Amino acid sequence: MNIVRDKVLKDDYMCSKLCAMIKRKELRNDHKQQRKSGQWSNETRDNFIVTVLLNEDFDAIKICEQITEDNGVFLWIIDGLQKSSYIAKFKDGTFKLGKNINPTTIEYQQVKVDENGIPITDKYGDPVNETVSIDLRGKGYKDLPERLKENFDNCPVHIVKHLNCTDEEIARHIVRYNSGRPMVTNQKLATYV
Repeated sequence: MNIVRDKVLKDDYMCSKLCAMIKRKELRNDHKQQRKSGQWSNETRDNFIVTVLLNEDFDAIKICEQITEDNGVFLWIIDGLQKSSYIAKFKDGTFKLGKNINPTTIEYQQVKVDENGIPITDKYGDPVNETVSIDLRGKGYKDLPERLKENFDNCPVHIVKHLNCTDEEIARHIVRYNSGRPMVTNQKLATYV
């Protein structure tokens, strides 16, 4: 009897987990059949990072799990390489945001603090809030206030994981996911090698 089971799992990672997994090479972004990173313009890249900072939704990153007898489990990014690469590169300080972002300024609420960092309260003991505005142009991850670093690190990244894939299934998924933006001839040929 052939056992047939679900082959797709949906999950959410936080940006901080995604970056850590890429750094540790637990989540691989270098599959030989995958298109290379760096396909987006700087403006597209920067506006995507603003999307993450605002915790807005974006399309899922697709992963193929590949189980090998001699080397264990590999998790390959097969779609979403630009998103995952730019999340990791922004966090590690590889680039700062440019001028052509929308919005250029983010406002958020925080508790007002005194010169010693102690929250200010009103006569009833409730914290006093203030609206803070930050211009994101020219800012890198390290330049952000703690609140926006938290937003970035905790932004959910939707994951679609294809389980126990063969090389042929990985190639099929890469072509399938990249059919929206045609692959150039060299990229298509690489999936059949």
